[in-house]
Parts: sequence; structure tokens; C-alpha cells
Amino acid sequence: MKENEIIIKQNEDFMECLAIVETKTEGLEREVATERESKKALQADLDKLTEEHVTETDKIVREFQDQVDDTIKEHLLVTAGPFDVCKVDLDTLEGVDMSSLGFDVLCPSSVA
Repeated sequence: MKENEIIIKQNEDFMECLAIVETKTEGLEREVATERESKKALQADLDKLTEEHVTETDKIVREFQDQVDDTIKEHLLVTAGPFDVCKVDLDTLEGVDMSSLGFDVLCPSSVA
């Protein structure tokens, strides 16, 4: 009989431990579910920020390309555009054989 009482007492102790473990397990399950939801929300925020970053980067690249295009156009206008003939000292060309220059003096953009 004493042996049965010991077994019953151990069984009660195990039941208490089982109840404690089940309670802790339920708490951990709730924590895991909360963490999953938190991670989903963080991933959604990260995706949104990544999309905004890509959009902003593309915008900056396009603006930079436009600036480069404008700069190139300005340089082309300066190098191939009209100039003030009044400021050119034509006396420096005295004695120069115009055919040896490698370009047409009257039309510099064409090949001689």
C-alpha cells in the first residue's frame, strides 16, 4: 500500500510538472506567433523602403544623365558653335599656307 501512495504522489508531482510545461508551451507558442507577425510587418516595411530606395536611385540616375547630356550639348555648342570673328586676330595667320592646316578655314567642321 505504501508503494501505491508513493506512485500516486509521484504521479501528482508529474501532473503538476506537466501542467507547468503545458502553460509554458502555450506562452512560447504565443511568443512565436507574435514574432512571426512582427517579422512579416518588418519584411513589408523593408520591401516598401527598398522599393522607395530603388525609385529614388533611378530618379537620381536619370537626373544625373540629363545633366550630363545637357553638359555635353553645351560643350558641343561651344566647340562647334558660332564664335565672335571680331575677337579673332587674323594677323596670326599671315604667311601660313592654308592648305597645310588640315581643315577648311571657311568651314572648320568639314575635312579638307
